[in-house]
Amino acid sequence: MEYYYEDIMYHDGKFYSITSESEVQAFDLSGDYPVMMLLVERLAHNIEYLDKISGSIINDLYNKYLACSSIGEMFLFLWHKDHIYYSKNGILPRPNDFILMKVKPETSHHWATTKDMGNMCLFIGSNNPILIPTKDLEGLKGDNIFSIETIPDEEVGQYTRNVGYFNVKEERCEGFSESLKSPLYLKPPIWFTLSLH
Repeated sequence: MEYYYEDIMYHDGKFYSITSESEVQAFDLSGDYPVMMLLVERLAHNIEYLDKISGSIINDLYNKYLACSSIGEMFLFLWHKDHIYYSKNGILPRPNDFILMKVKPETSHHWATTKDMGNMCLFIGSNNPILIPTKDLEGLKGDNIFSIETIPDEEVGQYTRNVGYFNVKEERCEGFSESLKSPLYLKPPIWFTLSLH
């Protein structure tokens, strides 16, 4: 089985990475020698984690996005690799196009599925996912995941770009825009935020 890193982020003085088997490692580079710690164990291949979805299916068929909250919770957003377009009626075509998992490494080393992000929103795209508390941001509500999806089409020399959001509790999605007019030489869009301190 191929083993590789799918996502990496910097948080609270450490680098965190997630592997193709949903294992999370933390790297501390502050000393003379790098220190690697295992924070979350891989998903077991034969265990069903949600609606008869086994660890092997999650590891093989889902893109993985990692984010940390300011209170030490770690979230894993899983997006089905075959999901390209948002549905016309705003309801996901399959109940498991996305899965949200959570862990608090101080108390557990195993992922658990959740539909509760509290008062936070997650922004994912081509860059590092950003988890933002919404209590002081007018117009944003918790339990939403905003996404930018960029799909290259080599035949016509353009990108398809989808911008939309998922409501975690209701398992609903909505697209804001879809564009077929972005030439391939333009870089994919990214989310960014100024310091919220």
